[in-house]
Amino acid sequence: TKAKVALANAYFQLNDFEKSMAQWKTVIQRNPTDVTAVYNMGLCQMSLGCNEDARSTFERALQLCPQEPRILNNLAEILRLDETKIFEAIQMYQKAIELDKNKEMSELHYNLSIALKQTRQFQQAASHLRDAIKIDPRNAIYHHQMSIILSLIEPQTPENLANSRTFMQTACELDPLKA
Repeated sequence: TKAKVALANAYFQLNDFEKSMAQWKTVIQRNPTDVTAVYNMGLCQMSLGCNEDARSTFERALQLCPQEPRILNNLAEILRLDETKIFEAIQMYQKAIELDKNKEMSELHYNLSIALKQTRQFQQAASHLRDAIKIDPRNAIYHHQMSIILSLIEPQTPENLANSRTFMQTACELDPLKA
């Protein structure tokens, strides 16, 4: 089984999600309660765009390990794609943030900010982006997104516009290709 796990991880790193998924299926057949294998199978399905399969797989992983913020995050990511499930996704992101004991998963705050932006809750989105930036201040994408969100907050103020420019400049300095 260790060889199958190593092979599955290697295929995943090579972006060969079909082969990785085949290895994870074998691991899961041998040990259906291996939450890591189930979770990684969901990541493969998600990477292949098989979102309904991924959703089902992440729900299974969540049953095996209900306190894992990464599982909630990925399940919320799938739900966020469906406009009718956006508020459910927001609740999952919030729960994942609560479960992040070390407060080190910046992507939880970033992903929640994107969902909040989709629902036009720009102030709350900015707040979570600030949290993401506190955790990972060198992430150009976070700064870029903050620039966009600040430009959307109404009423427009000179302070918001100036801050928006500053975040965009920082994003460009950190990584000109991602800004």
